Amino acid sequence: MFCPKQLLSRFSLTRWTRHILVLFAAVLVSCGGDVFVDSKDTPKIDQYVYTVPDGLELLRVSNGNIYVELGESIRFGIGVSVNGTFNLTDSLQNYFSSMLWNIDGEFFNIDKVRYTFQSSGIKKGYLETVDWFGDTLRNEFSIYVNTPSQVSITFPYDGYNQAEPDNEEGLPLRWNVSGIDSWEKAQCEVFVSKDRDSVWSSSLGKINCQDEVLLEGTLAEDSAASLYWAVAARIESENGQIYDDSTEITHFWTKRFGQDSSVIKIPLVYEDFRYGGPIRTKIKFVDSKGDTLQVLENTLAATTLKAMVLPQSGLKIIFEEEIRREYAYPELTVDVPSRSVIELDTVRFKDKIAPQLEPIKSQFGLTEGVFFYLYDDGAGTGQSRIGVFLNGDSLKYSYVEPYLQFYPQCDRVCKLKIQGDDYSKNELPNHYWLIYNRQDHYEIAGPISEENP
Repeated sequence: MFCPKQLLSRFSLTRWTRHILVLFAAVLVSCGGDVFVDSKDTPKIDQYVYTVPDGLELLRVSNGNIYVELGESIRFGIGVSVNGTFNLTDSLQNYFSSMLWNIDGEFFNIDKVRYTFQSSGIKKGYLETVDWFGDTLRNEFSIYVNTPSQVSITFPYDGYNQAEPDNEEGLPLRWNVSGIDSWEKAQCEVFVSKDRDSVWSSSLGKINCQDEVLLEGTLAEDSAASLYWAVAARIESENGQIYDDSTEITHFWTKRFGQDSSVIKIPLVYEDFRYGGPIRTKIKFVDSKGDTLQVLENTLAATTLKAMVLPQSGLKIIFEEEIRREYAYPELTVDVPSRSVIELDTVRFKDKIAPQLEPIKSQFGLTEGVFFYLYDDGAGTGQSRIGVFLNGDSLKYSYVEPYLQFYPQCDRVCKLKIQGDDYSKNELPNHYWLIYNRQDHYEIAGPISEENP
């Protein structure tokens, strides 16, 4: 048992940095008379601001600066030390009569605060408490909210094709690094190679991220060359946090030596093509007057085609598949500068048409089986992608393109449903048929739309 009023009559504490009188039962034996406590035995109390990243138990004691990430949630708390021993388990009510947080202009009067930072920059805050002796204590702090960093290439951009092969004036390499805060410093490393797979082992050196590199020397010997390059950035905060980022590997072309004509490269892919039969692609180059300059032919589902053309504007490139006709690609129009290598984006032939489905005739013998014509003139389909249902029950069937065969068991009238798609996921129409048992044969009626029966 202790008597705060008697103690308060003997001591006056005005600053938190002075010794604060802590009342505890071991010191106070009774309250019957005056109690005297020697100030040299009074414990020294200090308060701290600590932070804990949301979802973690890692404690970070603030020395005035707090570093967080944009969008990160932080728990703010009050720590107390007694004679230099940090204490988190004791109740704060033993020390303080009130508490007030100011975090970036928002106020909270609780002991722990969870706060999410939605904008980057330097934020200000403070913790203000009042102890049981009426003294006010204040901890001010700054919150450094990191801006996410990103590095991107600006020049020469991916696919650039006007670099001079002799490179007498030098070719500038430029990039941009965003998200460098005032409390951070950044360094960039530039990588260049004629082999894409060796780019990250071909460093030109490190440089200030705000500078640029001038690529000097011959870039190509006797024909156009393709060079690959990338930039890696390392950003270091003043608290020791390191952020690494890098660009994608991009490439550029030099001009061709001593020739006015240019090269057009066309990467070509037939998407989802699994059919075992042949394909035949025709690619026509038509000038602005409508004259066909040349025609390329191809029989591969994935390849790169090349064409030599003279410099011109408005060159049309027309694509056609002559066998698997559901595959298509729209025509392109390109301008062709002299002595250049033009690499088009990948031409992706796509099948957007559903397979064809219909019975081969309207009547079938009771034992001969029912045959449907099921054919896809694009990506193709297979037995595993088909389902046949009679009155909702699954039927066994066989499929050898283009014929689907099954044996129904229908007493009077049955609903036939055939479901499936092709390898490009174009689904069969949502239709069904009716099978009538005419005693000596089956009669097929339909198709009938499920949406509008």
